[in-house]
Amino acid sequence: MSEYTEVERSSFVIRLPRHPLAQGPEAATGDATMQVTTEVTTEVGALLRVVQGEMPRRELQELLGLRNAEHFRKAYLVPAIAAGWLEMTSPPNSRMQRYRLTTQGRQRQAELLRQP
Repeated sequence: MSEYTEVERSSFVIRLPRHPLAQGPEAATGDATMQVTTEVTTEVGALLRVVQGEMPRRELQELLGLRNAEHFRKAYLVPAIAAGWLEMTSPPNSRMQRYRLTTQGRQRQAELLRQP
């Protein structure tokens, strides 16, 4: 089934039905979610343990013993921000950028610090 979207007929929309056996977004639960959660928690857990107040990226990296800034950003900062545990204090490309825990991040940090 298709429908024209313009009077000039220079473009159109085609709607294709999904096969009944295809997995949609609603199937993204269970094991897949657990794997992602475990992976994020493992890598981000170390970061959450060292955050105190507002801290620059370089200081966080040093505390974790990491040298590669790009790896730190992709493996630690981005997942922590995406999970809602860490936030930026300035616009993304600011040289004065600092990171701090959100309310959820402080709760998660407390949980992590209680673990042996």
